[in-house]
Amino acid sequence: MGSCDGLICLVHPTKRYEIYVCNPCTGKYIEVPPPVSMLDRPGDIVIGFGVVPMTKKYKVLAIVDFPLHGDFNHLQQKVFVYTLGDTTWIQLEDNSSVQRLGQSACKAFANGALHWVSDAADAKLIVSFNMDTEEFSVIPRPELELGCGSFTLRAFQGKLMILNTSFGDRIEIWVMKNYGVAESWTRSFTVYEEHIGRNIRDVEIVCFLQDWEVLMVYDHRALLRYNLQTASVVERWSRVIRDLTRNPTFVDEHMKFSSRRNPNLILTDTICRGNIRNSLYFVQNEEAPDGYSCQKVNLEIAEFQEFRVMGSCNGLICLVHPTNRYEICICNPCTGEHIKIPRPVSMEDIPGHIVVGFGVVPMTNKYKVLAIIDFREPSDFNLLQQKVFVYTLGDTTWRFKDNTSSVLRLGQSACKAFVNGALHWVSYSRQIVSFDMDTEELDIIPRPQLELGSGSFSLRAFEGKLLILNTSFPDRIEIWVMNDYRVVESWTRIFTINEQQIGRNIRDVEIVCFLEDWEVLMVYDHRALLRYNLRTASVSELSDIDGLPNRFDAVAHVGTLVSPLLGRDQGEM
Repeated sequence: MGSCDGLICLVHPTKRYEIYVCNPCTGKYIEVPPPVSMLDRPGDIVIGFGVVPMTKKYKVLAIVDFPLHGDFNHLQQKVFVYTLGDTTWIQLEDNSSVQRLGQSACKAFANGALHWVSDAADAKLIVSFNMDTEEFSVIPRPELELGCGSFTLRAFQGKLMILNTSFGDRIEIWVMKNYGVAESWTRSFTVYEEHIGRNIRDVEIVCFLQDWEVLMVYDHRALLRYNLQTASVVERWSRVIRDLTRNPTFVDEHMKFSSRRNPNLILTDTICRGNIRNSLYFVQNEEAPDGYSCQKVNLEIAEFQEFRVMGSCNGLICLVHPTNRYEICICNPCTGEHIKIPRPVSMEDIPGHIVVGFGVVPMTNKYKVLAIIDFREPSDFNLLQQKVFVYTLGDTTWRFKDNTSSVLRLGQSACKAFVNGALHWVSYSRQIVSFDMDTEELDIIPRPQLELGSGSFSLRAFEGKLLILNTSFPDRIEIWVMNDYRVVESWTRIFTINEQQIGRNIRDVEIVCFLEDWEVLMVYDHRALLRYNLRTASVSELSDIDGLPNRFDAVAHVGTLVSPLLGRDQGEM
């Protein structure tokens, strides 16, 4: 009956008071309590599902018919609202503006409101329900040629749209450019039956895409993609999905939504049963209806029985073979799609130590792999020369970079701080080294004066800012933030996590990522996930996650549908 932010609302087709909200990607769901008792003899019910944009509160709306004095010929409507996380429904008192609505799903969520077409034969009104104010209103519609027909509603880029399906040979598409303003309705396109090549009455427009394209269902059995400008049709759904997840505009909009949510986690464990094998697990964060969940990722990549996760960016992860570190793969653990990257160098060149990084150019959505490689001189293996190579997804070869004067020796651990369009590591000499994904230049980022002794520090990112985790102390971790990128004076120590607050050996604690509401996700001793509140200094162990491996490493990850084949020729498979 509705889809919002990855959650869908399900209603039993005959027992319409059985309502569920679920995430089809994770399989997690909750059952919503019935809005009314069956003893009250309720009649028809209209269900809506949406979110309050400012507060991210998800709500279910129920408009229920009740017989007056037991007479089903005379009905009274009552309106109920249920907020996910609550235990009961709330009945709204003012139902004066409620119109008779059909029982079909609401497919137009715009301006923070659900929208339906009323059942009134003479008026055919557009009825809205604001998810924040919880009020009904009537939205003005344009003068349409309806005859005995009707119209449906959709939304695109925050604007309300009308699909006038009253004609036998075409569908007219109208858009409301200024919400609530009747004069702003404009007929934007007309889809003709002759262009579709199918009976127009058997075609339903599902949604609007970028590049003037529309997704349609034909006769409940075929998916079509129709271009409004060229009037061309693509029927293969696999190609639709493939092209969509490689579409830079789709990727950009998809990531804007995904980045507003707390990150998920990617876990890796190692199984030693004859041959060493690594496994991937995807941990859904607490925004799932029923809390955290852990699912094993079925990732079958030839020659990658063993791997290390060297980076995560926009739903894609970079895998490197732990012993043959010149074998590199980029994959999306949510979709299983992957590509192998050609080796950056020939093994005949006697390469040595390699550092691998993975990130994206924010302005162009070009994904790149960085390889910093030590080469041993054939005449003297003690003499090393560093070279830098860059590979752009979609290309066929690596590019050698000449500007290596700033290269410092880096560790082989994964980069966990992608900030300001740059990867960041801590060098062996305890300097912060950055690599700008756009300019492809290495540089040194100034750091604050830290009490390090013989210890060191690590880097993280949160809300676009670079963070330092000073782990040099035996009893605490200091957290520093760089408020203005590259400005050394802007470094500020904002929090200290003491061992006594954690209740565990601080040296066995690794901070994975930062969440909203001043909370931190940690891994303790490679076997437990902890959630720590920086303000209240309270900690809780996430011990009720089904499917969690016995021992693991964790990387922050944003689950998306982005394809690792983004940027390749659309004709390639």
